[in-house]
Amino acid sequence: MQFASNTDTRKSPISKFIGIGLLLLAVVLISPKPNSSALVSGSSSNQPTDSSLSEQLNSIEDYVTLSPKAKKPLIYAKQYVLLDADTAEVIVSQGEDTPVPIASTTKMTTALVALSKLPLDKIITVSNKPQTIQGSKIGLKSGEKITVRSLIQGLLIYSGNDAAFALAEAYADEPGNYTLFVKAMNDFATSNHLTHTTYGDPAGLDDEVGRSTPRELANVARMLLQEPFLAKTVATQELTITSIDGLISHPLKNTNRLIIPDSPYYLSNTLGVKTGFTLDAGHSLVSAYKWQDRVLIGVVMNTTESTNVASAQEMNKLFRWADTSLILRQY
Repeated sequence: MQFASNTDTRKSPISKFIGIGLLLLAVVLISPKPNSSALVSGSSSNQPTDSSLSEQLNSIEDYVTLSPKAKKPLIYAKQYVLLDADTAEVIVSQGEDTPVPIASTTKMTTALVALSKLPLDKIITVSNKPQTIQGSKIGLKSGEKITVRSLIQGLLIYSGNDAAFALAEAYADEPGNYTLFVKAMNDFATSNHLTHTTYGDPAGLDDEVGRSTPRELANVARMLLQEPFLAKTVATQELTITSIDGLISHPLKNTNRLIIPDSPYYLSNTLGVKTGFTLDAGHSLVSAYKWQDRVLIGVVMNTTESTNVASAQEMNKLFRWADTSLILRQY
């Protein structure tokens, strides 16, 4: 895409077929493999056949493009991307294929793998390990009995590191063992063709191993939003979860300021998704935004300003730029 000087934004019928071919290639590359080992819940049964995929692509009559006088957004972050969730086309970006530390945006994959491997109503008993994990925690207690559903909510809404490790232990069915779950996370990356993505732990604390690119994080968000329970969870502003006996409560407030109404960065069309911060990763955010009849996915990694609101501020700018700088055009 070009900015400002782009005077010819029309697409010929030939370019439509070229675009459809490129879109088909993108779908093949980023979709889960259609076999029994795919880790995204329902991925095998939900994969379209070649004929239905062709029909779907041929039904696309419009595309997102820049308005004639659009200028590149001024986003104060080392890397960012804005992607059309319908087509996986990158609309605007900087360093979109550069592998970087990803902090708690890791938890998108943690949730996807947990959903595919553990029943939501499964009751687990929390070990001594989760409450010793550093960083953001929902306050799990040793011996507490709680459902996988509640742990995923604590994972995605409040970014609970303790919830991440509790889910990993539940998968291994062994207190203190989270390596089996991390292997499943890396298998997820491999099966979904995330070639620059690796995971070192379920919470995103390991910046040496845990890496991805803005483009690949955006595609993980696309997969997450296809799961109704996860999509609803990341859009939840506040929620209180409890232990099975109701004696232990965990109040959760979403860490994504774009969906909190009393935040100065609130945008009503925002759909979630996940915040992240470590010293190496900086302040980062993956978020989704309803724009016209499309969903746009934004990724902002390692903001220039090191404040708690920096990633929300830059994502707010990116989505507001989309409102004024993008248009839909017919093929």
